[in-house]
Amino acid sequence: SMRVLLCLALLATAAADPCSGKCAERFARLNKERNNGGNVISINNAMYKDLLRTAPRNYTVILLANAESEQRGCQPCRTAAYEYRIAVDSFYRQHPEAGVFFVTVDFDKGGDEVFSKLDCKSAPVFFYFETSGKPQRHQSQIVAAEEIAGYITRKTGLKYTLQRPVDKSKVAYTLFSLIGTALILYFAWDRVVRVVSSPGFLSYCSIAFALLMMGGQMWLQIRGAPFTVPNDKGGMTFYHHSSQYQYGIEVFLVMGLQGAITVGAVILGDVAPSSHGHTHRVLTLIGAALVALVFSLLYRIFRDKIGYYPYKLLF
Repeated sequence: SMRVLLCLALLATAAADPCSGKCAERFARLNKERNNGGNVISINNAMYKDLLRTAPRNYTVILLANAESEQRGCQPCRTAAYEYRIAVDSFYRQHPEAGVFFVTVDFDKGGDEVFSKLDCKSAPVFFYFETSGKPQRHQSQIVAAEEIAGYITRKTGLKYTLQRPVDKSKVAYTLFSLIGTALILYFAWDRVVRVVSSPGFLSYCSIAFALLMMGGQMWLQIRGAPFTVPNDKGGMTFYHHSSQYQYGIEVFLVMGLQGAITVGAVILGDVAPSSHGHTHRVLTLIGAALVALVFSLLYRIFRDKIGYYPYKLLF
């Protein structure tokens, strides 16, 4: 009869498209959350169960399990969140209609049950959710946008180019350096020629190169990292609180500190001994104070980056 044929047709349609109705509603809800709150969607325990674990689904999800609260003091967590947004924004610029959603859950913002269900005891950690099956955990910690973009490409199969936002501080620094160099060359060309052709010029260049390498410039070229990221108060972060990572600005910070120690050592070993009387005492105090203070600051940074670093000098 017609009723039997109609029932069979409905059953065949449901079997052919098991992801209609509720599945489409979840997809629309995720799209709405993305449009309202940004490309990275913040979820809680209830949203995790409804949007990521309820089957069937016609979309895939990459989840960042994180803990950004100031009380926890997790610098890699804040860095990963910042870099994750850069990687995701770049992805959607080139694949705006992809059926992939990027979400984050914070342990201290209604995500404790999610951490428990995922058996996640650390942060930041990335998980990949296919349209069905168990979530796949990324086994190593990644915090740089370049690494996150590579992970997204491997999981989704969609290649894209990472586009970092313009770093105004870096642009200003480069522009200032170029203008300063041009002015020096213009107003003091004769002196510049004499300096460049002097025997000591190569020595100074060698010292500068050594300081650059000691600052971690080669690591930066190989691994890649942002020049800096905002801290909790919106200011600039000068160094990363982990021995496994660093920022671009950290190269210049370490270069400056090592250079200051070098200057102090030269004052103590060369300049002060060749002076006499009051000048000798002043130069000795300046050199000793410079070495002691900068060494203490350098040790302090090492202790921040390596929690078990045992040494300190003055503070």
